[in-house]
Amino acid sequence: MNQGIFAASLTLLFTMFLYTGEIQAEERLLYPQEQALKSISNKVTRMVKQFKSYQSLHEKKQYTKKPEPGLGIEKELNEVIAEFEKSGLPEGHQRVKNIKSWIDSLQTNLPLLEKYYNEGYQAQQVVAKSSNKENFPDYDADVERLKAMYKNYKNPKSAFANAEKAKDLVPKFNDEYAFYEDLPKKYELMIKAKKASKLETWLNTNSKYLDKFREYRDEYATELPGLIENTMDEALAMAEKARDNKKPAFFKGGVKQKLDKASDLLSVYEAIKGPKDSGVLKLAKTFEGKRSSIDTIENSMAAELLASAKAPADIYKASDKGKLHSLVKDKWHKNYPDDEILDIRFHNSNWQRTTNWKWNSGGWYKVDTSVLAVKVIVKTNDEIATIYPAFINKDHLEGDSLNIGASTKTHGYVINKMLIKNL
Repeated sequence: MNQGIFAASLTLLFTMFLYTGEIQAEERLLYPQEQALKSISNKVTRMVKQFKSYQSLHEKKQYTKKPEPGLGIEKELNEVIAEFEKSGLPEGHQRVKNIKSWIDSLQTNLPLLEKYYNEGYQAQQVVAKSSNKENFPDYDADVERLKAMYKNYKNPKSAFANAEKAKDLVPKFNDEYAFYEDLPKKYELMIKAKKASKLETWLNTNSKYLDKFREYRDEYATELPGLIENTMDEALAMAEKARDNKKPAFFKGGVKQKLDKASDLLSVYEAIKGPKDSGVLKLAKTFEGKRSSIDTIENSMAAELLASAKAPADIYKASDKGKLHSLVKDKWHKNYPDDEILDIRFHNSNWQRTTNWKWNSGGWYKVDTSVLAVKVIVKTNDEIATIYPAFINKDHLEGDSLNIGASTKTHGYVINKMLIKNL
């Protein structure tokens, strides 16, 4: 029998019995018969109540009650059937017929309800077990990540007021937002089972801030080109003033500060729009042009300005230093074949390792890399050398394969100068 038809027909049947019993005029039974019928009726009423409690839970698919054998009815029902057969009650009496119909209906439908309820209960137990926290080993870490996201993105104005902070947060935002959007699906079973209250709290909290951060970011992106150009103009004007007034210290102070600020803002803009964005490329070209003009002015005062500048110390001592030195040198010559490398300095004693998870359209993927920063000292002219950064990257998920990052003459990397005679 179909479960829905079964439930509907049974409910209707019981309702009809109750209604018929209320309006039917009955002949009187003998006292012993009345007592026997009352005893049986009370037991049947109790069984019907028990039956309906299970039936109601089954209809709602809320299997919160652990099923008893025979739903706690079968044993008593068999006893009542035997009692009814021994009672000698007149079968033609309407109340007796009603009670007999109730008993017959219970006898017919109890096995069905027990079967359906047990199936639903077992299925629910499987779901309940699968929604237990121990099946979600990332739960606590994901909650903590949501907390950190709230702290990072709740105040976008403050985040973008600090370029270094923005440069750190903005590139992570899309991954963080994808992570946030993925969590309801990842923890669907726990959420449905009401076992993920902390996660839901922080999801709701972040829902109030993440979209606002994105809106602020996009609005700020429209302001950045003007800010970058104005800052570069200020740096160039300050450099010209330093030249005209013989103030080389300006290049270590105000000019450098303006250049650094413009570089930071350009990095933020690139983080927002992407390195291939036409607006980013245009600004990067403008930045390089004005920095080149500043460099020309600075070089004209080089001997005075760079008198105390020194090359970074060479402190990396590992056995692979010779191999790494060659890799950097070869990569630099491939990128900049006209450069004359005067030296490569390993100014860090150890690699810096980073391990985390990132998101793309294909799902989550692990990142496990180390980086060792070095300085490449290149001859600028007969008097001056320029100090550029380069990066040796090691991928631990690809057998510690090495990749040299040597495209560092653009995109706002920190570049210094020194007198060749001080090398």
